[in-house]
Amino acid sequence: MGEWIADDAKVVFNTETVDKAIFLANVSERHGQFEVSLVNPIVTTMIYNDGKAYTNLWTTWKGVARSTGEEVKSPAQMFMTWRDGRISTFMHHFDPGPLDRAIESL
Repeated sequence: MGEWIADDAKVVFNTETVDKAIFLANVSERHGQFEVSLVNPIVTTMIYNDGKAYTNLWTTWKGVARSTGEEVKSPAQMFMTWRDGRISTFMHHFDPGPLDRAIESL
């Protein structure tokens, strides 16, 4: 995943902005805690006349806690912009409550 994201990409979770390194560390940590899948993802990429590319993804984020078997689900929407074949903006919108509560119980 890291090779798709530009080194200077803007990564946003709801209202919190992080850099690429923090994003990849968080993804790695969550995948260590949960068996993660995206349920029925719908992905649309649009390239406009000016050459700018945008991708939207709608899905349900699903995680099964590796230590307890507890299942967590949360609807999620992701938005990406592209520059030179790499993601330059990566925005995630979701309700973090279910995941936060599951992490607290680990």
